[in-house]
Amino acid sequence: MGQKQSQPTIQQVKMPEITMAGLLYSLPTTNTYEPPVFVPVPLTSVQVHVRVLNFIAQVELIQVYHNVEKNPIEVIYFFPAEEEAAVISCSAELDGRNIETVIKEKEKAKELYDEAIRDRKTAFLLEETKPDIFQMKVGNLSPGSECKVTINYIMELPVEDGKTKLTIPTTISPRYVPARDGSEAAKKIASIEYDLTTPAALTLQLDIAMKTKMTSVTSPSHQLVTDIHGADKTGSYGAVSRFDGLTADMDRDIVVLIESEEPNQPKVFIEKGADGSIAGLVSLVPRFELKKQPSEVIFLIDCSGSMSGKSIGLAKEALQLFIHSLPVDSFFNVFCFGSSFTQLFPESRAFTDESLDSAKMLLKRLDANLGGTEIFEPLEAIFKCPPLVGKPRQVFVITDGEVSNSQQCVQLVEQHNQHNRVFTLGIGASADRHLVKGMARAGMGTHSFTTYGENIAGKVLKQLKQSLQPCVHDVQVDWGQGAGGAELESCQAPLKTPPVYDGSRLLVYKLWDKAGSVGEKVTITAKTPEGELSLDVKIDKDSFSEGDLIHKLFARKMIQDLEEKFEKNNTEEIKSLITDLGVKYGLASKHTSFIAVDDKSNKETGVMMTRQVRNQVAHGYQALGSQMGPPGACAPMMCIDSAPRMMKCMRMDSAPMSAPGARCGAMLESLELATDFCQEEDEDYCEDGLEESEDGLEEREDVIEESEEELKSNMEKVLALTSLQAAAGYFKQEEIIRTIIGNKFEVFKAECVTKNIDTKVWLTALVIAFIEQNFPDEKDTWDLIVEKARDWLGNTEVVVAASDCLN
Repeated sequence: MGQKQSQPTIQQVKMPEITMAGLLYSLPTTNTYEPPVFVPVPLTSVQVHVRVLNFIAQVELIQVYHNVEKNPIEVIYFFPAEEEAAVISCSAELDGRNIETVIKEKEKAKELYDEAIRDRKTAFLLEETKPDIFQMKVGNLSPGSECKVTINYIMELPVEDGKTKLTIPTTISPRYVPARDGSEAAKKIASIEYDLTTPAALTLQLDIAMKTKMTSVTSPSHQLVTDIHGADKTGSYGAVSRFDGLTADMDRDIVVLIESEEPNQPKVFIEKGADGSIAGLVSLVPRFELKKQPSEVIFLIDCSGSMSGKSIGLAKEALQLFIHSLPVDSFFNVFCFGSSFTQLFPESRAFTDESLDSAKMLLKRLDANLGGTEIFEPLEAIFKCPPLVGKPRQVFVITDGEVSNSQQCVQLVEQHNQHNRVFTLGIGASADRHLVKGMARAGMGTHSFTTYGENIAGKVLKQLKQSLQPCVHDVQVDWGQGAGGAELESCQAPLKTPPVYDGSRLLVYKLWDKAGSVGEKVTITAKTPEGELSLDVKIDKDSFSEGDLIHKLFARKMIQDLEEKFEKNNTEEIKSLITDLGVKYGLASKHTSFIAVDDKSNKETGVMMTRQVRNQVAHGYQALGSQMGPPGACAPMMCIDSAPRMMKCMRMDSAPMSAPGARCGAMLESLELATDFCQEEDEDYCEDGLEESEDGLEEREDVIEESEEELKSNMEKVLALTSLQAAAGYFKQEEIIRTIIGNKFEVFKAECVTKNIDTKVWLTALVIAFIEQNFPDEKDTWDLIVEKARDWLGNTEVVVAASDCLN
């Protein structure tokens, strides 16, 4: 197991005499006897300008760098972006002069950058590390010089609970780097440095334009000030939002929800490019409901150290809602993973009172104590399990997704999506968007994200409802004989139309090599067990435009498709196709980068010093300083200074990547301390989940044991009541029901006893009536649970009698 590393300590350091103003970093040192060296943070501000037009967002990210040191510096800054976004431009301004930026093949761009550094010229290089992580390098920034880098990206916006959802990532959570991941991306991710304080002030300017009236613009992540306007001369409705305060920290995603009628309106856009090509985009949010299918449901829960604190609490709440809402004819299992993984049952079991009790016992002990985030192996183990006849498998992954090998996980899901539909729930303020969205995309399921302060119930129940309906994946998009007809060469992105889900946006792109006549409609059809769904979307005069926006979104979607579905088996061919698409449409990608070089050589002769801008640790992230030591499971080095405005700094190191299975000491220690839910050698424990953990942690009190004084909120009362439901659907008699319902409990009980009504029947009817009457705002939480209770009861008269008694 290797030697144990000592726990990281927090050292108090003093700040030496220094005249430079602004935020400072202390440089890492191995000599504890020397005073720390402080350097200024070269990033001085980050401005985010967003324009939302219906369901497309154009994001302008402005980064300002200033060198106040005596030597030239090279600035390195890893920053996040939405993983499906198309990074369409990067411009640079140096001391008031514009520097021409071009898109080049990635290796060629590196060569131009290195050559500029040797020639003492200032250079700018923007590279993709992962689809959701980019690296900006500013080389040879002279003493006293200031530069402004403007990065533009565009993206489609999803629908959540009928609202258009905008997400702007601002920080990169520490990523776990598996020892066997020796990729170039993993090495870069392992080099990212972190800090407890924001590297620069963040400002937001959000302009929204909708074709339909907006009723609200809200944010679960930030306080906003919003001014909503009426319709203008063109009939467009507008709104302007900014932070409630001048700036904000970069410690969480910016999430904005826009409520309007727009998501319900199907649309077609036809765009003519400068080269005569035509790009089409069809968007719709379908509404339909199919009969539920009996399913095998497997939950994969992240119990790694990065889930410490609030994240594991959200995961437990999600799992509790998932399990209690399962239909009576379901089979299920629960896998927990960290550095290793465990499973509740050797194989999926029928949803019975016995298996439900085992799951409840697991929930009590669920904690973020399993070390690193090794998600690939448990996914592979799940996919190797033989499927159950007549019960399609639905896999639910609940994770913060902080890993370096997300692309390998996405490809693994893609290989097994014929018998495994995958749904993902991203937890926390800065979940790995590529892993969460990519696995759901490859698994033909849906994804969702939840952060602190949000109501998780609606997201969970929506996904469960979607999983219980047959997968509507045989979807065809017919663009008719318009746009040139079948004789013209064309291509669709994604190549295979994704499955449709009730309430989720479907987007499909089409590109024709030259212009032709355009038809009057686009027809979308989908086959289901209950018949064919069909929808015609009209093409009108407002559908047409000229430009390259839709062309670039098409190219980005095509690149994503090539990376996830074809790259593994045709590496060189796919690399060439991605490079061609990136260069043609001016997109940063895995194989193309933006490069800018100043024509003038710098006069300074000093040695260039490298300065990395540290990412702020995400809000709620509590794995640092514990035995969990992410990413790569190495203990972080931290130092906290007592001087005003001094930045608290830390460095995350990675596990060695050369030896397969290698782990550093902190991970080994966490593995030894971790509480395993299931031991391979103890089958009884694995099945029943009743054995005490080795570290003697006290068992948490279940929600049904809480007193009335503790059950203050409606959500707590709903969870307490629903947790008493048996697998068959009826409710078990417990004192907490009498406590919550009050005096009417005894009144209704007496009425039913005199009529010889079975206890299970009247108690279930009373709980149903009480929940429906008192908790309408929490319907997302109890909807499936009450539906199951009504199915068991069958008798609606007793529910009516219970409602009358409660009134």
